[in-house]
Amino acid sequence: MAYNELAERGTVDFPIGFYHLEKDHPKYIMQYHWHKEIEIIRIIRGKLAITLNNTELLAGHDDIIFVNSEVVHGAIPHDCIYECVVFDPCSVLLNSEMGKHLALGLTGHNIFIFHRIKSQNIALFSTVNQLFDAFYDTNYCDQLLIIAKIYELFSVILKDKLYSDNLSYGNFLKDKNIIKLKRALEFMRKNYKSQFCLEELSRAVDVSPKYFCVIFKSMTGMTAFEYLNSYRIEKASNLLISTDMTITDIAYSSGFNDLSYFIKTFKKIKQVTPKHFRNSHYRGQNHEK
Repeated sequence: MAYNELAERGTVDFPIGFYHLEKDHPKYIMQYHWHKEIEIIRIIRGKLAITLNNTELLAGHDDIIFVNSEVVHGAIPHDCIYECVVFDPCSVLLNSEMGKHLALGLTGHNIFIFHRIKSQNIALFSTVNQLFDAFYDTNYCDQLLIIAKIYELFSVILKDKLYSDNLSYGNFLKDKNIIKLKRALEFMRKNYKSQFCLEELSRAVDVSPKYFCVIFKSMTGMTAFEYLNSYRIEKASNLLISTDMTITDIAYSSGFNDLSYFIKTFKKIKQVTPKHFRNSHYRGQNHEK
């Protein structure tokens, strides 16, 4: 959220992640990141401004967004409720020869699903909605239904040729600016608790500070330190709703060395104070008043 997201998806027996995101969710603003898995995004309400590498899209409820393996992506919601399904095709699609071929093509960057598929494709939209809806029932049989719907989804994609097998699409992995962006985001993810300057950050990417600022802003729409603060606030939000740490301790453990600046930044990004955010989410005891 751009860093390399290493979060485990689901469980060993059911390696599929499902995320429902509304305004009060800690990860409501999707920070730039990438992962080897395929991600499918459904918009329930409102608009989602999403960036996929250098492509910007404004998606609504009549769009289904596919994020291919290792594509750097991030999104800003606008009065939006959206959901994501994330899975490694090599963990799900290997029970048939065609599934194995497709999984290896997707993770090997020889096959790319079109990023945006409109609601006019009735078969795909019906299958995607059934896939997402199946996550609201948690019994074992519905796990089988979810896997079945993923197979059905890729059957529609193959049948309607909603993908490209043009090898030139894999060139994004070799794009020098994408590589530098990934390095920068990975550096910030690893070091977000520490204080560092622009010179240190640009040195980690092996470019001049001036050039680094240009490519980062052009590819993400924000400065590196705007991104860093947003990522720190995401980490702080998780701590606020999952621990009894004081707000002061959370500020310092999230990379802020000034409590007032933390509160000001938190309110700017979340539109509420850390205290209000915690009180509206967390039901634990003994947290800082």
